[in-house]
Amino acid sequence: VDDTLHFMLRYNQELRTSKSHTLAMQNTIREEALPIVSTSLALTIGFLVFTQSGFIPVAQFGLLSAVVIASALLADLIITPLMISSLRLVTLWDLLSSRVRQQIIPKSPLFRGMRPWQIRKFVLSSTLLEFAPGEYVYAKDDPSNALYLVMKGVIEISVPRRTQDGQDPVVDQFGSGQIFGDVALLADEPRQTNAVALTHSTLMVISRETIATVTHFHPYIASRLFLNLAQNLSHRWVNFIGRVRSPRGSSAEDDELP
Repeated sequence: VDDTLHFMLRYNQELRTSKSHTLAMQNTIREEALPIVSTSLALTIGFLVFTQSGFIPVAQFGLLSAVVIASALLADLIITPLMISSLRLVTLWDLLSSRVRQQIIPKSPLFRGMRPWQIRKFVLSSTLLEFAPGEYVYAKDDPSNALYLVMKGVIEISVPRRTQDGQDPVVDQFGSGQIFGDVALLADEPRQTNAVALTHSTLMVISRETIATVTHFHPYIASRLFLNLAQNLSHRWVNFIGRVRSPRGSSAEDDELP
């Protein structure tokens, strides 16, 4: 098991450097063959010593153990490389484009002040969903079990209350790098609005379970996350108040308000 872990870790490092599966496997075998063979031979010889025992069960144990180690050596040098080289192991982080990893995610208000490894922890524990234009992300009264980060596209939030022209009042729109769905999630209340994709959109979904896990095992990261959510919600509330007031026009009374 130890040799297999070292082999896979070295292969992952070589793959990131060479960007070629074939070259990465060749370099991995060349670098890991000597330690794998030497440790396996040492263990095999050690177990073969038991075969010199006059106590038959001990001798049989030594022989069988030596056979197991020898079989594991063959598996590490033949079967494991064949299996790994035929697979394409990628993570969600690898699937994201360089533009998303370098621009959208680090600059999102959700991850403000976080280190790259902290951001990556959230990304790897989240999921990506795609929505066609006009498709609902969620509707009123749906359970609030996740918040959303817009990777691509535009999402419109509206209140399901028809106006005279037959349209639902639009509350806000969210583009790349922005987050939504956090209010109902933190309040642990059903959704009070509809979220609809205006264009083809890709969303990163961070579930309640993910946030709970991070809160339990990484309280510092969780504190940064909740601070970012609070600041982002405050900015959105200020902007919303500004949009509500703007149709009334400016007045002396309005100018006195912050």
